[in-house]
Amino acid sequence: MNDILKNTITTIILTIAVGTVLTVGYRLVTHAPEDLSENPFEYRLDGLENEDFGPPTYREIRQFEVKTNRLRALAVGRNDEIYVGVERAIFLFDKEGCLSDRIDLPATPSCIAVDDQGDMYLAIRNHVEIYDSIGTKKATWERYGDESILTSIAIKESLVFVADAGNRIVLKYDKKGLFLERIGGKNKDRHIPGFIIPSPYFDVAIDPDDYLWVVNPGRHSLEKYRDNGDLIASWGECSMQIRGFCGCCNPSHIAILSDGSFVTTEKRLVRVKRYNPVGELTAVVAGTDQFEKDTDGLDVAVNSKGEILLIDDKKKIVRIFAEIDGDQD
Repeated sequence: MNDILKNTITTIILTIAVGTVLTVGYRLVTHAPEDLSENPFEYRLDGLENEDFGPPTYREIRQFEVKTNRLRALAVGRNDEIYVGVERAIFLFDKEGCLSDRIDLPATPSCIAVDDQGDMYLAIRNHVEIYDSIGTKKATWERYGDESILTSIAIKESLVFVADAGNRIVLKYDKKGLFLERIGGKNKDRHIPGFIIPSPYFDVAIDPDDYLWVVNPGRHSLEKYRDNGDLIASWGECSMQIRGFCGCCNPSHIAILSDGSFVTTEKRLVRVKRYNPVGELTAVVAGTDQFEKDTDGLDVAVNSKGEILLIDDKKKIVRIFAEIDGDQD
């Protein structure tokens, strides 16, 4: 190849390269957003934080501080006493929010359930530990597997249901810790879709009719099961609107009121809502504007009065909400 041909090819390549750079640069300049700090792919929630659902039906009636570095779990006992799981301990408060006891633990509990005798069932790392009402350890259950991440416990008479986000399954035990069966695994013959759990938020609860309810967070739904693992019903929808659940995996936590209504909390777009027993939205308990930015992990419980309790780890407080009296001005 002679020098003239080499020079010609080199000139063509350089011309194309310069033209491409200039074209791309022009497009970037002419199409760039005015605010260069703006992320065009950001998950935007504008207009959804304070979506209207009519006049408020709940108000915050009181709150109390929990002096700790981290609030992790919440439960309400048989006499409306309040259990708060914190870093390597359980704090016990009376129903007015006065600290009455502290139970030190070997690790931070991820969830708490309290039975009618006052025994506490705690998820500690990947296994369950049981403590009596004065904080004496009664039992340590064998872990289910190396992948276990225990996120919720629900108790029904002699049965204990444990949500295992790591294995994407609900584990059923008797109260002695004997493993009985898995509930909720994908099964076409039983019309069970299986749990989708993108993050360690996976909650269970027992309703007033003694049925097990399980959050399927990746499907944005709640599922109702018999003790034998039969799926009876489900409700919920993926939606950015107030009636649905959005994000990768919501609701994050649930509690069930004495009339069978559900209280749900959501992460990212933080909202607390109440649904009737068939899954119809009936009230917004607290909207996004009632929480500080980056508030997350709102574990929820209810007491005998129908009041709704939340742990607010951002503020290090327990917040209590009640329905507004219809006669109140």
